[in-house]
Amino acid sequence: MQRILSNDLKNHIGEEILLEGWLHNLRTMGKLAFLILRDRKGLSQIVLESEEEIKKLDGLYTGSVLRIKGNAILSEKSQYGVEVQKGNIEIIQPVKFPSPVDISKNDLNVEFDTMLENRVVTLRHPKQSSIFKIASNAERIIRDFFNQNDFTQINSPKMIAFPTEGGAEVFEVNYFDKKAYMAQSPQFYKQIMVGVFEKVYEIGRAYRAEKSNTSRHVSEILMLDMEMGFINSFEDILNVSETFIKYITENTWNESKTLLEELGAKKPIISGKLPRISVKDLHELMKKETGEDHTGEMDVAPSEEKFITEYSIKNWNSEALFIVDFPWADAKFYHHQNEKNLEFADRADLIFRGVELATITRREVNYEKLVSQIQSKGIDSNNPGLKQYLDGFKYGMPEEGGFGLGIARFVQKMIGLDNIKEAELFPSDPKLIGGVRIAPKIFFGKELNTEILSQLNKNKIKFETVTHEPAKTSEESATLRNTKLDEGIKAIILRGKKTGKNIMVCIPADQKLDMNLLANFETEKFEFENPQIIKDKFGLELGSIPPFGNLLGMTTYFSREIESKAVSAFNDGLNTESIKMKPADVIKLISPIFI
Repeated sequence: MQRILSNDLKNHIGEEILLEGWLHNLRTMGKLAFLILRDRKGLSQIVLESEEEIKKLDGLYTGSVLRIKGNAILSEKSQYGVEVQKGNIEIIQPVKFPSPVDISKNDLNVEFDTMLENRVVTLRHPKQSSIFKIASNAERIIRDFFNQNDFTQINSPKMIAFPTEGGAEVFEVNYFDKKAYMAQSPQFYKQIMVGVFEKVYEIGRAYRAEKSNTSRHVSEILMLDMEMGFINSFEDILNVSETFIKYITENTWNESKTLLEELGAKKPIISGKLPRISVKDLHELMKKETGEDHTGEMDVAPSEEKFITEYSIKNWNSEALFIVDFPWADAKFYHHQNEKNLEFADRADLIFRGVELATITRREVNYEKLVSQIQSKGIDSNNPGLKQYLDGFKYGMPEEGGFGLGIARFVQKMIGLDNIKEAELFPSDPKLIGGVRIAPKIFFGKELNTEILSQLNKNKIKFETVTHEPAKTSEESATLRNTKLDEGIKAIILRGKKTGKNIMVCIPADQKLDMNLLANFETEKFEFENPQIIKDKFGLELGSIPPFGNLLGMTTYFSREIESKAVSAFNDGLNTESIKMKPADVIKLISPIFI
């Protein structure tokens, strides 16, 4: 008998059928048992009516591999509209270990890190696997677009002799006792291949050594890169980019509509012609509308990407738009300078649902100019790692340009996932590599509150929890929790001006931070971290930050004055809840460095 899949049961009503799959759930009701079987197409319900058949499942756990024969019938009582009765079970592969996570419920109700740490099991949850069915459809649609438009697919090296994007965000590897790099992008190779095929694209992995734990970054990313030659102007690249984003959003929605709606996604709103706003105008608009000032900054802040999307929906009826007129002073060496206005590079960022989805640029193709631009960035143009790249222009390159787009970020925003790691099968970041944890866990949002309380109880520390109205300042917190202002611990998250690393400094709440206190401990200068970054990176609102920088992966400094207080009070990760306890116990748990 040939196996059929769960989604095909409706076509075999009244027939004896054969199913194979994984035990997903089992409920017994008197002399009956209802077994839910999972296969690659979904779930099916099997009714076991024999005591002998039910007994076969004794001692088995979720994930056991089963072969089941029975009769397919229509059933109004089954949520699937059809069920298999008189089931006869053959156990192919028994599972004798309880699952670390319950995947039988409609929603996967686990903490984010728990989900990632048990990825082998959690990916089997229907809603989790749906994410990657959507991703698979999206990737095929991307290929369809470029194949239909006469692009040639290429596959470039991922271990290279020169870091394509430069900077500190590059992984170095030992290559036969010589230094090599993991490719940050296929930038050099896709440009070289324009000289061969004119129009090329690639879907492949790229590696960024960003020490970032935000909801929008991963260290290994799946990238779409395209490049096209014989363009007349930068507008040609923008037009292709606009056609592309409309094509993949529309077709991904149409082909994955059922899956997307089951995950709570909403169809993207994209206008006929994508709106455009310059970097300068965005800075000014942001300051005018929100008071947040980025005037004079070369790039766009994450908070501005979110703001301009909300503004665009309201005023331009589009969740996608272009940010244009980026300063030439901040351009990469391979960018093309705008010929009409030398202050700008021919560059645009495609913003989609609050994040940068793609960076689009025209490239400099004049050999002498390119060499000059490389040298102006302090790079040796005679570096052997640049020879192949420069030869592509030395021996003839048409006017060209292209873009790079993060596929997981696109999937994340199509579905509306909170974190990009949910759109990667086995994500890598500063604490994970290929989904395997390599560093102490960093707690995010509500997880931090749970962990703090857990540690207090585990260590049998006396403390008092105070629930109160939301507080955003130390003064508000002191009033609401009925403590003196100087008994409060003000936990401040700082960012290194050079490295971007975060540290935490904790001082009595009635004091202001003296940055000079860090001079004996840190080699760089620090500034206050942006509240939006704190929210994205740690899931914490202003007024909720506890002094437990150790649980956030940060070096934590304490003022000595905290030791001398009769009591310490602080918010515990929520701005509606505070903890009061002895300062000595706080210090014991955190083991801070005193300044």
